[in-house]
Amino acid sequence: IVDALPAVHRANRTVAVGWSRKGAVMREMVERAKGREVTLIDGVRVDHSDEGWALVLPDPDDPTVHVLAEGPDAWAAESLADHYARRIESG
Repeated sequence: IVDALPAVHRANRTVAVGWSRKGAVMREMVERAKGREVTLIDGVRVDHSDEGWALVLPDPDDPTVHVLAEGPDAWAAESLADHYARRIESG
C-alpha cells in the first residue's frame, strides 16, 4: 500500500517580517489568493490544484513567517515556496 502512494515533495522558507506587519502579511495573502481555494486554519493555505499548495504560517514567537509548500515534484514545491516568500518580502 505504501509503495502505491504518490511521492510527496515539500519545501519551506522562513521570511523575516516586523511584528507589526505580520497581520498585514496574512491579509495580503488572502486578498491575493482570489479565485483559488483558501483554508484559514492557523495560517493561510492556498490550493494550486495539480501544482500543489502553499501555507503561510506566522511564527508565534519570532518576527517571522513560515512558508510551507507541497508539489507533485521537487521543482514545483520549491517554486511555490519561492513565489510566496518573494510576495511577502516585496510587501
